[in-house]
Amino acid sequence: MIESKNTRTLLIAVLATALAILPAYAQKFEGLGRTPQMGWNSWNKFGCNIDEELIRKTADEMVSSGLRDAGYIYLNLDDCWHGDRDSNGFIQCDPERFPSGMKALCDYVHSKGLKIGIYSDAGTRTCAGRAGSLGHEYQDALQYARWGFDYLKYDWCNTNGLDAKKAYTLMRDALYAAGRPIFFSICEWGSNHPWTWAKDIGNSWRTTGDIRASFDEDEGYSHSVLGILDKQDGLREFAGPGHWNDPDMLEVGNGMSVNEDRAHFTMWCMLAAPLILGNDLTDMTEGTKAIILNKKMIAVDQDTLGIQGLRIGKGNGMEYWLKPLSGGDWAFVVLNRNKEEGTCTIDWDKMEFHDPMAGRSTDFSQIIYDAENLWDATASTNTESDVTVTIPGHDVVAYRLHPTARGGLVFAAGAGNDSLYTKGENATVSFTAYNAARKSVRGNYMVKVFTDKHEEYKTITGKVNVGPGATESFSVSFGLEPGFYDIRFYKGTAKHNALVREFNIGCSPEDVVSATDAQPDFDSFWKSTISELENTAPNYSMIRDDCKSGEGRDLYVVRMTSYGGAEIGGFLAVPKDAKAGSCPVRISYMGYNSDPWYPDTSSDTNWIDFVLSGRGQGVFKSTNTYGDWVAYGIDDKDTYYYRGGYMDVIRAIDFVCTLPEANKKEIFAEGDSQGGAFTLIAASLDGRLRAVCPGVPFMSDFRDYFKIVKWPATPVLEAASKLDMPEEKLYSILSYFDVKNFTSRIKCPVLMAFGLQDGVCPPHTNFAAFNNIGSTDKEWVCYPHAGHDVWRDPTWNERKMKFYSRFIGQ
Repeated sequence: MIESKNTRTLLIAVLATALAILPAYAQKFEGLGRTPQMGWNSWNKFGCNIDEELIRKTADEMVSSGLRDAGYIYLNLDDCWHGDRDSNGFIQCDPERFPSGMKALCDYVHSKGLKIGIYSDAGTRTCAGRAGSLGHEYQDALQYARWGFDYLKYDWCNTNGLDAKKAYTLMRDALYAAGRPIFFSICEWGSNHPWTWAKDIGNSWRTTGDIRASFDEDEGYSHSVLGILDKQDGLREFAGPGHWNDPDMLEVGNGMSVNEDRAHFTMWCMLAAPLILGNDLTDMTEGTKAIILNKKMIAVDQDTLGIQGLRIGKGNGMEYWLKPLSGGDWAFVVLNRNKEEGTCTIDWDKMEFHDPMAGRSTDFSQIIYDAENLWDATASTNTESDVTVTIPGHDVVAYRLHPTARGGLVFAAGAGNDSLYTKGENATVSFTAYNAARKSVRGNYMVKVFTDKHEEYKTITGKVNVGPGATESFSVSFGLEPGFYDIRFYKGTAKHNALVREFNIGCSPEDVVSATDAQPDFDSFWKSTISELENTAPNYSMIRDDCKSGEGRDLYVVRMTSYGGAEIGGFLAVPKDAKAGSCPVRISYMGYNSDPWYPDTSSDTNWIDFVLSGRGQGVFKSTNTYGDWVAYGIDDKDTYYYRGGYMDVIRAIDFVCTLPEANKKEIFAEGDSQGGAFTLIAASLDGRLRAVCPGVPFMSDFRDYFKIVKWPATPVLEAASKLDMPEEKLYSILSYFDVKNFTSRIKCPVLMAFGLQDGVCPPHTNFAAFNNIGSTDKEWVCYPHAGHDVWRDPTWNERKMKFYSRFIGQ
């Protein structure tokens, strides 16, 4: 290429000017496109047949028709305005089509209160074969700025081998260097997923190939309205003020039916899409004007919240769309994709939706909205009740939802929901709904039922209609199988429910059966273990504690030797001056990790009380060598902690039988939690007990137990994991210590207490053992509102003593 001296001088001057304007780092102009751009473009209707007369007439029409005042401010030239480049490489307009020049045309459009846009291409040629900007980006940007353009549509034809992101970044930098704020519209057709990289480059980007004036039939590279609409799924998170997804220009007024034009315009507004008209503004029908000048629909598109709408449901050719708006409003649209007229009922409860981008929910169960019909004001309604609409084929119904009655219903649980239902009773829970609003409010609720193993069992939904300031009571019945359930009551029916109350209920506990899983050598294992205990010298010792002895009873500190040579003991209270064989005995087995306690010695009672501290527990905690007892020695049934622990409970019986004051026919046992399990073990392995009162026993039905609770599952499972124990081996070992495998041997009367809300020793575990008890004289008492603290309830102590009294003196 041969250059003249003057040409080189001019190009150097242009480059120097650009570099002087360019900041330390390139960027796009801030503040442009805070809402999607609106205007008109020449291509869809006129293609290459454009000239300055058409542009001037279109500018006049944009003003006289009210389009400018409605927000359509950009008048954009598309392809084919180009002439040749001059000798210095600057692009010129076609002198025959634009004889007055581009500067004069821009001035005319600006005089009308409008902005004007121009078109170019990132390749060597535009799509219609005119001069592209490749290699001339800074020159072209400077030329557009000199002429006075406000908008650049930048296409992607004839770009073989170019990197899209780099090409558009280069033009962005050139526009910024030119110094005139120019809206940058990227027309890359979505081929390189510009939504993932163009936020800081352009003000909008095309997401698909070109649109055509067809509602539902695609053809080649061009797409129908519905074809483009379907391609917007998953893109909303990338759009927002200053950076918009562009599904291409509007085809309203270009040959589709009025219904289709209305649906097309509505859905582009729901997408927060650029509203760029493409029809002949000088020859519009009244129907076309009514659509593109619908200011209420335009307000949905131009909403300053700047969040794109989305489809939230569909069925039978109907689609349901929602768009969050500023001020707590929502736009709601039903699109009929069918060619035929269709009728549907809008059940607002089923449209409940939480939008993470907006950070709020429709909350139809708690808010009444006025539903303003955006195409037919006479058909406005509200969300207090379902709405049935008939929609012509390829048409829409569109509402703007305005919240009017907030905070409507306040749900509360009724009394007695923590309940146990015996055989034949239908589980029913009650609730109330209070309406704090000034209008009647219709709300909905959801009740989820889970098994105690956290498995979802069933879901029940319902509705209530409550007058202003009123309270409505209602109930929910379940029809549950025998078992224990976690009930969760929510307001609403969406994924993001508000939990009102969570509670537990039980049904027919006597029918909750857990089959035994004892190993074949279960009996021989325990027979040999008991034999070893019997061959272990007990070495009993009793030391009177003068300080703790009282007026009614003397207190002794007891020590003895148990299975394997372990030291156990506890505190013994014996009535003063008691006759031989005259005193009933009560053995109290301690709960897991309990601190030792002294029996009350101040009362004048005829009872002997012995509180046992097993190996490593109670008074022996300070010298504990077993660590976390529940996991100690778990890899072998011979070494597991509870092999010796269970023998300790028998040794306690051995001990009280040596007391001369004890009536050996009236020995009773009790305990809670671990102590409850020990009580059942004692009754199973030793026939000397007259009656027992276990409270919330654990150590039963391990496979299910560990699915229900975190403790004691966590330490046991962690210990097994460290030992690389297979699951079957673990549960095989635990089966030797599973209380449910023992209780069929119990012959004495049993009274068991349990708390319905117990998360440590849940009712399932309690009844797994209780329902296998061999004795026919067995009963239970339920504390519906209690958890693991049943032993704190004074009525439990009263109930135990009343139960024991049945067998005193017999």
